[in-house]
Amino acid sequence: MDGRAQDYLSYHIYVNRAENHLVAGNTDSTFYYYDKAFAEYDFIFAKDALIAAQYAWKQTNKDKTIQYLMKGARNGLRSKCLDVCPVMKSFTEQRFYIELYDSMAAANQMHQAELDRQLKMEWRNRQDAMVIALGMGEVDEFIEAVRENVARIKEMMSKGKFPGERYIGLGDDCNKMGDQSVFYSLANYDCVVSEMHDALWGAVKRGELHPRDFAALWEWEFVKSAKQMKYVTKPFATATAYNFARIHVRDNLYVVVNRDCDPAKQKLKRFNLLLQTDELSVEEYNKNRQQYYLVTLETDEKKRELEAKEGYRFFFGHR
Repeated sequence: MDGRAQDYLSYHIYVNRAENHLVAGNTDSTFYYYDKAFAEYDFIFAKDALIAAQYAWKQTNKDKTIQYLMKGARNGLRSKCLDVCPVMKSFTEQRFYIELYDSMAAANQMHQAELDRQLKMEWRNRQDAMVIALGMGEVDEFIEAVRENVARIKEMMSKGKFPGERYIGLGDDCNKMGDQSVFYSLANYDCVVSEMHDALWGAVKRGELHPRDFAALWEWEFVKSAKQMKYVTKPFATATAYNFARIHVRDNLYVVVNRDCDPAKQKLKRFNLLLQTDELSVEEYNKNRQQYYLVTLETDEKKRELEAKEGYRFFFGHR
């Protein structure tokens, strides 16, 4: 079956179940659900393969570790990204890794050849325009760049295609394991999900946008709300999120990118993904997470515990 025609909500159900079993220590079930996701879908999110490979190596299952890494490599995972995962240090020290390194490079090269290179270059240039304007303090130019980028995204989504990593590949930063150029354009646009909910969720269903990206965009909409600016002083889940928020809250000034924003179009949802707050009950957060195909707060917390105790790497940027 053509992976582009598949409904990716089932993919995320499989991966979420795999993570639930992973944190519970159910090895066979963890492998079962990762295998289903990776076998039924040609395109997968590379971070999922890297997490699966870490778990397989922790279980001393060499064959599955290699299997998952090769699946990841065919979807953009590069060998250098193993270095950000402490669990994989002993793996990359093995003699057989030299041969696997070459095999992963070849698979990744095939993946790169299948990407839309023109679209990839377009979004690198668009990201550069935003970064340069921001770095020079040219607020008007920054706002105009964001507006132009969002207009381009809307144009593409109207034709059923979102310019995510499926088409333009991963960025160079292994700590993020995704392309950030499109995400940052959207995150800087007020009421992004309220205005584009259905189109963005359609991109999730086609496997072009990750549910955690979708949820993170909605949480940025909350953070950027002028009435909720007090929340930027709350602890952030990641340093990346904190640094990104400072762009919006420099000297307590609020940069409005979409002046015609109507936040009433969609009721804001909270996921406790970027900001760690107790504004809602655990049950309410988990209800929102279940609705948008994210694992529960409890599973994420157990993942953080495993990161601290056993050297896993589960979280990449806001993912």
